[in-house]
Formats: sequence, C-alpha cells, structure tokens
Amino acid sequence: MLGNILNSQVLVKLKEKYNNLLFVRVILSTIIGETVDSVIFISISFYGVLPNELVVTMICCQIVFKVLYELIFYPVTRKVILKIRTLDEGSLFSQN
Repeated sequence: MLGNILNSQVLVKLKEKYNNLLFVRVILSTIIGETVDSVIFISISFYGVLPNELVVTMICCQIVFKVLYELIFYPVTRKVILKIRTLDEGSLFSQN
C-alpha cells in the first residue's frame, strides 16, 4: 500500500517536470514503489525465518519481475492513458 501511494506521488511529480516522457515516468515510479513494497513485505514476512541473503535475493527478484511486468504491459498502459486523455478532451467537464 505504501508503495502504491509513493508510486502515484512520484508519477505526479515526474509529470510536472517530464510531461512528454510517459515511459520514463511510469518505469521510474514503478521501480520506486515496488522497491518500497517489496522491502517492507518480504522483510516483515521472512526476516529471521530465512537467511538474510535469501531475503535480499527475494526482494531483488520481486522488484525485477514487477518492473518487467510493467515493461511488458507498457504498450497497453500507454493506449489506455491516451484513450482517457482523448475522452477527457471531448468531455463536457473538460476545463480547457
């Protein structure tokens, strides 16, 4: 949960500076959010139960897999965001 909040906040902050770099924003925010989530979840779940080296490996693997997942599904994410923008621009509620 904390990782999701951080992911959203980073995404918004990066949009302010890098509006045209959606790919960079999405990947960086995912890396940061998933790192926090993975460290918290795996540490609470397995610290003291499994060897520390294995806990660190599990954290790293979870981060890598989640970022790879984001990379694979980025084209879908991009299409959805562009579609929402198109619908928002044509909306009666648009503030333009």
